[in-house]
Amino acid sequence: MDEAYVDYVQGNPTSGIINDGVNYPTIDATTLITANENGGEVNISTGFHAIEFIIWGQDLSASSAGTRPFTDFVEGGSGTASNQARRKQYLKVCADVLISALTQVKNKWDKNVPTSYYNSFVNMDSQTALRKMFNALRVLSGEELAGERIFTAYENANQEDEHSCFSDNTHRDIYLNALGIHNLYTGNYVSIYGNSVSGYALEDLSAIVNSTANTTVLNRMQTSFNLINLMYTPFDQAIILPAERPKVLDAVNSLIQQKTDFETVSASYGIYF
Repeated sequence: MDEAYVDYVQGNPTSGIINDGVNYPTIDATTLITANENGGEVNISTGFHAIEFIIWGQDLSASSAGTRPFTDFVEGGSGTASNQARRKQYLKVCADVLISALTQVKNKWDKNVPTSYYNSFVNMDSQTALRKMFNALRVLSGEELAGERIFTAYENANQEDEHSCFSDNTHRDIYLNALGIHNLYTGNYVSIYGNSVSGYALEDLSAIVNSTANTTVLNRMQTSFNLINLMYTPFDQAIILPAERPKVLDAVNSLIQQKTDFETVSASYGIYF
């Protein structure tokens, strides 16, 4: 995202929607949603990373995340920067918009709603449902996580291309993406409340259909975890330090192989991509 589209940046203390009361006199959900990607895909005004930037500010340090002072939100003459009230309002509205979007996703998986995607999914024929599940796992492993979320930043050696470039939390993003893949395949996860949840999953079915390919996938996911954990943190240094870059590429290659391994398992069901 172009940070200057939202708020001030180094060298431009008046940039962004927050500091433009003329073109954006009111900061509300309609304003921010309308502004999102208006004029270009980098003009991001809503979502997780817009919130991340407002909280942390630009990351201008090799050793830390962004260091936006809390005084950027303090009114009454003792605050820093300008438009502190608008900045607070922007953060609140942006959070509300994100919560609303997440609620829509949650509701789509509500089995008590006849028109929800949950009910559409469970009523699909088995082959179609399996194809969707395997496609999600292979795409997130390969094109998304290995490609867009790691290799792009590695190839360009540019922190602007990393996933969470303001909070320096990219290493956790990567690990949790990989964990999500593992959870979906094995049907096991720990909820936000700390309790373990488990159920019948692709792992169990694949162990019957093709036990060798299933074991290969399970081993590969563990290898990917191990290689991700070996990457230097913060990630914006891992992609530029000569001694650390090979570890990033090792993780990328493992995730690409993971995609191939999922395709091998899916072929056992007669599903090809």
